[in-house]
Amino acid sequence: MAGTFEFTRLRRNMIVNNVVLFFMLVLLAFSAWRLQGYFRALGVPQLFLKSAVVSVVLQLLFFYPIFRFAKNDADREIAASDTSLAAEELKGLRSKRLVSDFTKAAIFIFFFTFIARAPAFSFILSTILFSFFLTVISYLQCFNVAVKRGMADRR
Repeated sequence: MAGTFEFTRLRRNMIVNNVVLFFMLVLLAFSAWRLQGYFRALGVPQLFLKSAVVSVVLQLLFFYPIFRFAKNDADREIAASDTSLAAEELKGLRSKRLVSDFTKAAIFIFFFTFIARAPAFSFILSTILFSFFLTVISYLQCFNVAVKRGMADRR
């Protein structure tokens, strides 16, 4: 694809992603601290560690699909930053972006539903919360890395 690329919007998007990433890390740390204290007060601190381990194992299982999804999003956004695209190409990229946004919204609703329905301060709730935070963090990191690599390739 030969053309001129305008990466200003992507750079701003990466800055926003970094802010959200920092916010999610703070929320993850705060949630872990609160849940650890709660499980310790109940006299079952091993549930916190078990929950963290299960969340990390789930994250390892989900990492490749998250990586592919983020890479596809990054490739699409880089392609959309080409200033010489025709109207039909832009329309195709917009429809792909719409499908991607609906997929992300569906995943968010999936996690929110399980978090809302899980028993309060339980092993299940902590595992779902940790998995949600780790999924969002992984997606944002993979997206930012893929965008940086794609922008470097097109300069």
